[in-house]
Amino acid sequence: MLPQATLAHHINGRARIRITGLGRGAESFFERTQNKLTEKFKCCVTVYPTTRSMVIEAPDLDIDTVYQYAESEQLFTPAPARTPQKNVVASVATTYFNRFDQGLRTLTSNRLDVSSSVFMVLIIHACREILNGNLRTPSWFTALWFASTIYNRDFLNSGHDDGQHQDEGGHDG
Repeated sequence: MLPQATLAHHINGRARIRITGLGRGAESFFERTQNKLTEKFKCCVTVYPTTRSMVIEAPDLDIDTVYQYAESEQLFTPAPARTPQKNVVASVATTYFNRFDQGLRTLTSNRLDVSSSVFMVLIIHACREILNGNLRTPSWFTALWFASTIYNRDFLNSGHDDGQHQDEGGHDG
């Protein structure tokens, strides 16, 4: 049975492949694989036997061609594709957050949502800290920083641009 290869990452001209199913003799496997792939594709192949991976670098790298060649040379075979697992915790948290947000919107007749209520709480907290004389602690500054981040994110997401406009002639105005 051939070892199985899993594509760890792939960007233009570079791919990392992890090999599973190797017993003893991984060093000789990687040396043989490195030699064959370098000879065939005229590329740079760096092997890492301790992590059971290799990096292939070539300007016109096609990973499917590499897999086909490796299988024909009895080097390795592509591992069966796995469906990505769903993050259950994030899914549940998102569901509850959306329910809370919708409930708050319903309660306030769409006048208030979670984002704007957090914005208001942060502003109130900053004002309270300043009025109490806590000017040395960064609490009020951090609250204002977070509030401005929320405001700017919501402002830009609502369709506003960065304030720079061009007239019809393409000049800044």
